[in-house]
Amino acid sequence: LNLKHDFINMDEKVLRNVYFLVQNLENNNFLRGLSGESIRPSVCVAVGKLSVIKEGKPLDAIKIEFEFLLHSVNDTKDTTRQCACEALGQFYLHYQEMCPDLGAKIRAFLLAGLQGGESAGHAMLAGYLPTQFYEDESHRRSIIDHLCTTVQNTIKDPAFHKTRVNCIISLNSLFTLFAQNKVVYDQLLSDCFNTFAAGMSDHSVDDTADVGSYVREQSLVSFSRTLECIIELSLQSIVDSKSLYLCTCNVITECASKINSVRCSAFETLEKLLKLGFLKFVPQGLELRETVGEIFAKISAESLSFSSPNIIKFLHPILKMNSYCYNLLIGLTTCIGGLTESLSAQALETFNVFSISYPSNREKCNFLQFYLDIIRLNKGDDRVIMPYIKSTYMLLQAGVFSTLIAMDCEENASFYTCLIEVIGNETSTRNYQKLVSITNTFSALILVPNESITEICLKKLAVLLGHKYPRLRKHTADQLFESLLLSPEILERAGSEENQARVQELLIDYDWTEENSLQEARKTRNVICELLQISAPMTLSKINAVSN
Repeated sequence: LNLKHDFINMDEKVLRNVYFLVQNLENNNFLRGLSGESIRPSVCVAVGKLSVIKEGKPLDAIKIEFEFLLHSVNDTKDTTRQCACEALGQFYLHYQEMCPDLGAKIRAFLLAGLQGGESAGHAMLAGYLPTQFYEDESHRRSIIDHLCTTVQNTIKDPAFHKTRVNCIISLNSLFTLFAQNKVVYDQLLSDCFNTFAAGMSDHSVDDTADVGSYVREQSLVSFSRTLECIIELSLQSIVDSKSLYLCTCNVITECASKINSVRCSAFETLEKLLKLGFLKFVPQGLELRETVGEIFAKISAESLSFSSPNIIKFLHPILKMNSYCYNLLIGLTTCIGGLTESLSAQALETFNVFSISYPSNREKCNFLQFYLDIIRLNKGDDRVIMPYIKSTYMLLQAGVFSTLIAMDCEENASFYTCLIEVIGNETSTRNYQKLVSITNTFSALILVPNESITEICLKKLAVLLGHKYPRLRKHTADQLFESLLLSPEILERAGSEENQARVQELLIDYDWTEENSLQEARKTRNVICELLQISAPMTLSKINAVSN
């Protein structure tokens, strides 16, 4: 049944025998159960190809086959869904004249599934239907709108990532189909680009993996193919610069992706944007074109593949560009905070190279402002926040921030104060690993040579010393002890050598992990605060009592 060639040239007697075989399978319920599932894709292929038989075929048989294909579109297996969708396209092509209501039934079935947003098969089907199905402009617009809406409405739900992937594939297929038949309407390309951009920002995660990466990769591939179609059919006049810019920003973000296949697709797409001349439509287009050209020249000179982590370091010139700095920063901070050491090292190297590449004062200010904006604009999204805090700690250790703002003490204090504030807002979390990263970051920030910054960080660490998690109290005590060793002038706040020794003794010798001694731990913490001449944190009940 899985013959590759078309059945139209096959002997009619053979065709009839294959047709009766399929009918026999259907009538005797042989397509159910495990054995039925294994042959269902082949039967779908056969039904589609057997649709060339028109003469003498009863309408009841056509109806049974049609219902079988509709049912198979909702199958759980990708192979079955694909075969059923392809067969339905052939089925409609051959039987639309015999069954005038066939198009309406398929359309109702398709839109109902897309409105629910739950069926990957419905989303796939839209890309397999022939040109004749889309002759009516209102039908074209309706299906495109439903595909775009389905992606937007399910973007954060990991359960429907396959639906989003198929919607994006179908959008690309339909744009190509409409463009080839010269029925492209003004809003079509903008809708496709906006949907691709939404797909590129899909970071949904289930219990097993980053399933959003499948959507991001397919969005990059579909965006790239759409660009090729625009050039091939000379449709540059309909390019919407706003939606193109949105896609370009997301492509740059994914160039620093921690997933190799996504990063490789992003670099391929960025190269296509450069070679096909689309960068002239976006903000700072001339500068970006020159910068990207230099990046690919360096990659080519070192004979590196796009999947190599070593190419990330070449992206540093983009950090000087106001229109794209934020997007690259998100990718780099996520990459630094990831678990892959080689990627983390290359992303960190990108920051190091940028910090010593003599950026102007305006470029420095933009960089620092965008860095603060990441945590402000992504509040509540731990996919961004957790690696951001970890990357902040690593950048502080590497001296990137001190290199950028060492010449201006006032700016120094302002940036670090804002950084402490935005990271301090995350301490209400119950996530232990996140709290550990916050503690590490405050322990690094306390070493900034500024008295006001030191005092703020000491107060933040004092709060964590009295946290309800025993292991976190112990970790905070260890980090603070190490910071005091690295910066003895902080310890000098305690005054006499006896008081300094007392602070160190309490931090290192006290049993902070004793689970039943939270109150005792807070009393010890308060003693340390008194010795270091900072105000001890107060509980909410104590604050209310003082207020009253």
